[in-house]
Parts: sequence; structure tokens; C-alpha cells
Amino acid sequence: MSPLNKTHTHYLHQIVGLLAIIIVVAAGGGLTQVWLRQCISASAERIRQYEGDLAEYERRIQYYDTQIAKIHNPETLKTYAANLGLGLRAPETRQMVVLRDPGTNRFSMQEPDTAIAEVKDPFKVTFDLALIDASQPQQ
Repeated sequence: MSPLNKTHTHYLHQIVGLLAIIIVVAAGGGLTQVWLRQCISASAERIRQYEGDLAEYERRIQYYDTQIAKIHNPETLKTYAANLGLGLRAPETRQMVVLRDPGTNRFSMQEPDTAIAEVKDPFKVTFDLALIDASQPQQ
């Protein structure tokens, strides 16, 4: 074979090899894009499911909030106390603590024996009051 044909054949092999590499890279890129789209659609489906679950939980919370509000209604509590024969009576002024918002007027009218607590964290204040009440000896 002549050197001219050898060089020509060599270039032909290089071109075919480069074309094969281009086709493999393009096919790999296409398959990767399809895989990414599948992952995105699966994530979107999971998000849609989570949003549905969240809406259901919010409906349940709202239902429980209305049930709690019904139970905490003073008339309902009086009815339960009467039906169960608990013998409850109204609290004395020394047993009441007023939780005041820091932005309210400090010079407002109050009953003489009523304690006042500033509300920075109402849950902590309520818990502390429960502990104070529990630590005092029962009469």
C-alpha cells in the first residue's frame, strides 16, 4: 500500500472514532436529561403528596382547635363540673394572675390582691405559675 493511502486510511479511522465518541457523548447527555426529568417529576409528585398530607393535618388541627374551644367554653365547663359533682367554686383574687402585654398601660385599674406578670413568654409564665401552685401546701 502506498503511503498516501495509509495516511488517508488513518484519517478515516480518526474521523470515524471521533464521530463514535460524539454519538456516545450525545446519547449519554440525552439519557442523563431523561433521567433528570424523571427525578424532577418524582420529586414534584412527592411534594404534591406532602402538600395534600399537610392540608389534611391542617384540617385536623382546625377541628381539634374547635373541639378544644368548645370544651373550654365556660358554660360547658360549668355543665361538666355540675354533672361530675366536682364542687368547684369561683377563684379568689389571690389565686388570679393577670398576664399583661408589655405594650399595655401599666397604670390601668386592677383588683387589690391580683398579681401581675409581664408577658415575655406566656408559656413559661403559665408553667411557672403551675409549679408555684403545685408547691404550695394544700389547705
